[in-house]
Amino acid sequence: MEKVLCLLKINRLNAVLLFQDEEDDNEESQTKGKGLVWKGKVPLPVVHWVSYEHNILGNSVHLPDVPGGNNLTLPNGVHLSFGNIIAMAGDYYGIPNAPIIDPLNPEKIDDGALQRFKNAYNTLAFTPNEGKYKERLDKLLKLLADDDKNAKKAGNCFHSNKEWDEATGGVWVAGIPIIPGFMIKLAEHNYDHFEPQAKTTYVVGHGYAIEKAREAGRSKENNREKLLFEAYSIDGFACHFLTDAFATGHMRTPRVALPKNVTPAVIGDLLCKYMHDEDSKFGIRVTNVRGDTLVGYGDGRLMEEGDKEYFNLVVEAVQNSVNQVHQAYKDSNLKLDSRAVTDLIPFVDRKKKNNTPLFEVKNGEIHRRSDINDLQDKKTITNWWGSSTALKLRLYKPHNSAI
Repeated sequence: MEKVLCLLKINRLNAVLLFQDEEDDNEESQTKGKGLVWKGKVPLPVVHWVSYEHNILGNSVHLPDVPGGNNLTLPNGVHLSFGNIIAMAGDYYGIPNAPIIDPLNPEKIDDGALQRFKNAYNTLAFTPNEGKYKERLDKLLKLLADDDKNAKKAGNCFHSNKEWDEATGGVWVAGIPIIPGFMIKLAEHNYDHFEPQAKTTYVVGHGYAIEKAREAGRSKENNREKLLFEAYSIDGFACHFLTDAFATGHMRTPRVALPKNVTPAVIGDLLCKYMHDEDSKFGIRVTNVRGDTLVGYGDGRLMEEGDKEYFNLVVEAVQNSVNQVHQAYKDSNLKLDSRAVTDLIPFVDRKKKNNTPLFEVKNGEIHRRSDINDLQDKKTITNWWGSSTALKLRLYKPHNSAI
């Protein structure tokens, strides 16, 4: 019995960094908008553009020389739209416990990064379309289609974490993931989805897509379309990480440092989730290398009426990425620079007024905003405890936003 309880506790802790808010009427449920989703005593953190946002972004671009608009056939024969691929990549398909980029060297592309990206991509594109793979993908696409439709309706009622994780093999009892599904397993070490790793991950995958496009351009006529489709699908997988880099909750959250320095590490994961949700909700004034200045937001806010400028910037980046793949296909000797894409990635505008980050790494120490409720409190402290901070954040009421 003790072993069973221990396993249950571990699986509860494994419910970290999921991707969609869900409402719960329990007494200990979240207060909507404050971040943490509580199911009983089990924290279910939330990250990322929600899946339908990835889908909409990908389906807003044009794929040159693709007869079906942006519908592609993967090497395993699966038919997916470009948006479907962006939505599935990393969140539902990949290799758990195998980040593409070394979390300790987030801006360096090591010798194994490309192979790790290929391994992740292959779980979606090369697994035979039969049995559990087909069953799982069909379920995920059904959930995605439902949420895509609901995003256009008043009320925005979306599928829950439970439904998404169960579609990937999870087993939930009374709101608790007794057996984590593939979604949760991927989320536990999703460092690649946060900056600066997200940009580096994209560059690795985009480079692979460019090379595949060059191969397509040099190939015989009867094989060109197949290889071009593969190149676009590789770029779609990479663009998941590109689009994550635009989500404000992913810009400055110390996703690696918090679980590394907080004991137990799962509390650090939970603190990442709080900061992620705060920056997603309240937004950040951002700029980029090109010099654009605007207010960015995060998950669940991409389609809001006042956020069209930001939406258009993300679409522009993805379109630039796709265009480079097509250029490589048309001219296999053409030199291309990924900065045409990455120069659009936003970062915090230090010249503009912004909320004080909840956590920030300075001189090797993790500083916490002293008054966690005051979003503009400039005082920070280093003598804080992870567990007590998590308890405070469960009840915190953020106010005084700079935006």
